[in-house]
Amino acid sequence: MRDGRVWPGLAALALAIALAACGGAEVTPASSPTATPAAIATPTTAATPAPSPTTTLTPTAASTPTAVPTPTATPTAESAPTASPTSAPVVMRYGAPDPDGVVDAPGEYAFFSADSPVTTYEGLRQDVERLVIHERDADGASWEAFYDGVEAGDDFEWREADDCWIRYLVDEVLPDPADAPLKVLAVHWITYAYTGCSGTVSATGERMWTWAPPNIQSPDVTVPVRHGMWQLIPAGWEGEREVPRVVPRPLVTEKRGAEAKIHPLWRDPEIPDGWELLEAISGFE
Repeated sequence: MRDGRVWPGLAALALAIALAACGGAEVTPASSPTATPAAIATPTTAATPAPSPTTTLTPTAASTPTAVPTPTATPTAESAPTASPTSAPVVMRYGAPDPDGVVDAPGEYAFFSADSPVTTYEGLRQDVERLVIHERDADGASWEAFYDGVEAGDDFEWREADDCWIRYLVDEVLPDPADAPLKVLAVHWITYAYTGCSGTVSATGERMWTWAPPNIQSPDVTVPVRHGMWQLIPAGWEGEREVPRVVPRPLVTEKRGAEAKIHPLWRDPEIPDGWELLEAISGFE
């Protein structure tokens, strides 16, 4: 789950949406110490008498056990999952975020800004810098082995509804508390859907967590989605849209500004009186 894998082609997707808007037998090892089976037999519940010690059995194609795929077990309180961060999505169920930032029971977690626990949907989409999450989900299943493999560059999705979800990227794995089964991560948002929630975060209901969520495809964009500097609007959408945001950035230095002005395509901008061009950015894949 690396950063470079998460969002291939989203810029091209944004362009596409913008254009759309515009227009056998078992083998039992012999009891003799010198006999070595040529194949691994399927375990049975009753012992089979061994053949003559002087006989060496050679399995045929018909006697070779057929491999049977073993289904992946669903995590339960009695059976801890053994999954680790991979490219395949890993889904967990938790409750609502704790508004006080106290995480001390299975299924609990809290998002934090630089100053305090985040309690609004707008804050979840903009201000989150740190996540503290219990290693047991709402069903009591332990994900300790999974969280031990989480690293910087991994991504996950917090989802309340189809029109209310946020995807985050892990910036750093912070030290775990010594006295509680918690995972602490430095994170930041990368993508979200916003039309289904605003104001104070609901304190009830479940939330689905997906680690290594699948890439977003055009048919998936049925509500407006913000991805970084892009806002993806479905064709024909007439509902709410997010007001364009200006993200504070350091001012361009004079040297860089001078370098831009010597570019053959540079033109002095036409802006209203009293305005000043501070920065121009361009998105690319």
